[in-house]
Amino acid sequence: LQMSNLPINAVMVASSNELHLSAFRQHPEYNSFRGRIVRLRMSYLLDVNREREIYDGQIVPQIPRHVAPHTTYVAALWAVLTRLRRPDASEFTDSDLGAIAASLTPLEKADLLTDGLVPSRFDADQANILAGGIEAVELQGASSSDYEGINGASPREIRMLLLDAAADLEEPCVSPLTFLSRLQEFCDRDDYEFLKEQPDGAYRDHSAFVDVVKQRWLDMVESELRAASGLIDEHSHLGLFNRYVTHVSHWVKKERIFNPVTGQDEEADAELMRSVEEKLGADGAQAFRNELLSGIAAWAIDHPDQQVDYEALFPSYIEQLRQAYFDDRRGQVGEIGQAIVALLKDDDTLEEDQREAAQHALQVLVGVYGYERSSAKVALGALVDARYRE
Repeated sequence: LQMSNLPINAVMVASSNELHLSAFRQHPEYNSFRGRIVRLRMSYLLDVNREREIYDGQIVPQIPRHVAPHTTYVAALWAVLTRLRRPDASEFTDSDLGAIAASLTPLEKADLLTDGLVPSRFDADQANILAGGIEAVELQGASSSDYEGINGASPREIRMLLLDAAADLEEPCVSPLTFLSRLQEFCDRDDYEFLKEQPDGAYRDHSAFVDVVKQRWLDMVESELRAASGLIDEHSHLGLFNRYVTHVSHWVKKERIFNPVTGQDEEADAELMRSVEEKLGADGAQAFRNELLSGIAAWAIDHPDQQVDYEALFPSYIEQLRQAYFDDRRGQVGEIGQAIVALLKDDDTLEEDQREAAQHALQVLVGVYGYERSSAKVALGALVDARYRE
C-alpha cells in the first residue's frame, strides 16, 4: 500500500520542565504535535508531609548511619518554603479571605497547606474564614505562568544535601544541625536559578528560611523535652480554661458554685478568674467575660448537641495559656535539658537528683521519640545553647 492510516492503541508519556516546553513551543514542528499533546501540570509539592515521604522512603534507607529525628522534616519544610508565593489579596473573590491570606507568613502558609493548621493569632471569625478557604489559598495564582511550585528547591538538591551531610564522618549522626550547615553553604553559592530570586516580603527569602526551619526544629525539640521532663502536662491549660469558663458563667449569673472538696456552695473564684485574665491580657474583666460567654453561646447555637471545643473557638486564648504555663516552668525544663547534655558528656559533677531526672528524661527521648544518645546530645545541645544559656 502506498498509504494507510493505522490506528495505534498507545499513549506515550513524557516529562519536561517549563524551560524546555517553552523552547519546544518555538520549534516549527510544534503545531504538528500540539493537537496530540495533553499537558498535565505537575508542580513541586507544597505539602511538607508528602515531601518528607520522598526522603524517608528513598534517601534515608541509603544512609548506613543513624538519622536523627526531624532531619527529613527540616529538609522537607525548607524545600516547600522555597516554592511558596506571597498570596495576592486582589485575586480572591472573598475580600476578607484575601486580606487574611495576604497576612500569612511563609511558615504559616506551609502549615495551612500541609495540615490545615490555622494560626492561633486569628480570632474565631478569621479562623473560620481561613479554614473554609484553604483550597482558594492553594489555587490562587494557579493560572499564571509563575504559578506556585514552578520554582524552588527540587528533591534532587535536597537529596544531594542530605547525602553530603551523611558523608561527614566527623559528625556522630546525620542531624538537622548538620543538614542546616550544608544548607546555609548551599544558599550562599547562589548558582541555582531559584536562589537568584529577589525576596518578595518574607517570601522567596531562601537564606532566611534556613533560620526559620531551625527555629521550628528547636520548637519541636523543646516540646519533646517538656514532655520527657514530666514537669509539664500538655493538657493542663485546657483544664484551667474549662475551670475559668465555669467560674465566669456562675459569676455572670450571680450563682454560687459547688466545691467538691469542701462540699459547700461557694462564690466564683475571683482569684482564679483574675489570674487567667492576667495571662490572657484582658482589658476590663466584666466586658471580657461577657464577650467570652457570648462567643460560647453563639457557638452552641451553631453546633447544637455538641460539647464546646474551646481549642477551635478560642485558639489564641488556649495558646496564650499553654505558653504561660510553660513559662512558669521554663527554668526547671531548662535545668533538665542542661543536665541531660552534661550526662551525655559524662560530666560527673551532677547531683544525684539531677542525674536521676536527666536519665529518666533521656529514656523517654530514646524510647518514645526515636533518639539515640548521639542525636539527643546534638539536639539538646543546640536547644540549650539557643534558648537556655544565661
